Amino acid sequence: MNKNHIKIVSPGEWMNTFPDISLHDYISQIDNYFALPFSKQIDLRSYADKLGKNATIITDIQDGEIVGFAAAYLNKEHESYLSCLCISPDYRGQGRAARILGYVKSMVLQLHSPKITCRTNANDPIALKMYEKAGFTPSEETISVKGHEKVILTWHNPETHP
Repeated sequence: MNKNHIKIVSPGEWMNTFPDISLHDYISQIDNYFALPFSKQIDLRSYADKLGKNATIITDIQDGEIVGFAAAYLNKEHESYLSCLCISPDYRGQGRAARILGYVKSMVLQLHSPKITCRTNANDPIALKMYEKAGFTPSEETISVKGHEKVILTWHNPETHP
């Protein structure tokens, strides 16, 4: 029997929830799942430390394996930021990203945050389409991160932004 569920990990609780793998090791494993691997953009150890301390992590578990992963946190302006969203290639196209984004949106609604902001690669039409389908609006401008163009996308909380 296939067992599938979402597990939400509070900031600082990764090792209590997943004692068999460090957050750094997990992010290293999924690095190549991204159209532009994180390791080409940032230092993975620093990134994992930042997420572990500050982010709420939403995992999609299938038969004991993490097949979906997202990390979100509030910034100083009380705005939510989706730092990453990743689905294992074997599990894409099954609505898992939409399901995880639903949990992120619920979290934002509970926190009364006005919006969620995220960035994705400007040359990744699959990710752009997925975010737009989930109600995110892309900005007109892009930013460059280590020579790679990124689109900023925003989802506005309907309770605080009519």
